[in-house]
Amino acid sequence: MVQVHLGPPRTNNGDLAQLVEHRLCKAGVRGSIPLVSTEEPVTCGGFFAFHHTLSTMSVPKDIAAYSKALDKTSREICDSLLEIIDTTLTKAEGKVWHGAPVWFINGNPVTGYSKKKAGVELLFWSGQDFDEQQLIATGKYKAAGAIFERREEIRKTVIKRWLTKSKKIQWDYANLPKNHKLIKLTDF
Repeated sequence: MVQVHLGPPRTNNGDLAQLVEHRLCKAGVRGSIPLVSTEEPVTCGGFFAFHHTLSTMSVPKDIAAYSKALDKTSREICDSLLEIIDTTLTKAEGKVWHGAPVWFINGNPVTGYSKKKAGVELLFWSGQDFDEQQLIATGKYKAAGAIFERREEIRKTVIKRWLTKSKKIQWDYANLPKNHKLIKLTDF
């Protein structure tokens, strides 16, 4: 027998991630990406969705606030990217930096996303060296990114491949102001 919990989420000390998911479900976001681990199925926008097991995921308040302020389509894209980033870059620190969510490995920015006119841009600070045709070079350094207009455009395996490369291929952006140039941070 399947049990469905339709009321407010059962929280432990006001778990922010569960609150965000509950609000997405209440807003009718079909199949919204669950952000917390639970054994209970919930109904989101008329569809059943089982929460993924994301035992280490704790959405920083500033990233949750960033997502909450977006329109429905952009929020769906960002929430999907957030889940993939969190499960792939398990040792990265995520925070809002210069107005958008960014993930850092040992203080060096590696990836982030932001709302643009054309959609949501997923940016990789060292992405030009990933040898990935779908990533478009941006800026005067080594960054490259992709724009998503709808959540359905996101291919989890492709994003995970890019994120894995972001761990292995890094230029030292953290010390760019001091060095006045980019220096390789990892061997690639």
